Amino acid sequence: MALLFDMDLTLIRSRHFWRAAEQTLLEHLGLNPQMDVHHCYNGMHAIDAGKAMHKLLQPALSADECVRVFREALIKQFQTQPIEAMPGAVALVQRYAGKLPMAIASGSPAEGIHAAARTLGIIEHLDVAISGEAVTHGKPAPDVFLEAARLLGMAPKDCVVFEDSVTGATAAVRAGIPCIVAPDEPIEHFGDLPVHFVTSLDAVDDVLLAKVHAASMR
Repeated sequence: MALLFDMDLTLIRSRHFWRAAEQTLLEHLGLNPQMDVHHCYNGMHAIDAGKAMHKLLQPALSADECVRVFREALIKQFQTQPIEAMPGAVALVQRYAGKLPMAIASGSPAEGIHAAARTLGIIEHLDVAISGEAVTHGKPAPDVFLEAARLLGMAPKDCVVFEDSVTGATAAVRAGIPCIVAPDEPIEHFGDLPVHFVTSLDAVDDVLLAKVHAASMR
């Protein structure tokens, strides 16, 4: 079995990083920085998020320029601001270090992933760290999870994904990978997605992993 972790709001508290990058973009466009635009890209990687905001806002600037401003501001947040782990995140990675292959498969830029993993002290426990920007289609497409599994040398059915969002959970289901969700949005938003909910990563243990993996084999 291998463990594939989303990062933002699964391993780390980072909503404020993305919000700060949004505000930088909105100010760059001469718009109200307090506008609520997060809903248009929740769970997407940074490039797709920039494009989604461009589509929503219809500014005079090109989509590429929106992506550049947003992405650079987001990376700056990861590199200059304190990074805080989600409950149970570091302990979970440490518990399975050297026992199970592990990967981060995140929508954050690679620079952000590595900054966070170094800060949390878990980078040496990871076999793979991949950004959704490195694959053809970001979440909710399955590409980033399938690529993480491939790089680990594991079949998708022999992995377990940890997620927080509907977008990420959808990507895991489409990849054919069982998914444990510590939700950052109301459970009803997940509809009938066949995922397993926990209140936090503190609740994950050998028994739950075995149960989730066995359920996917039926």
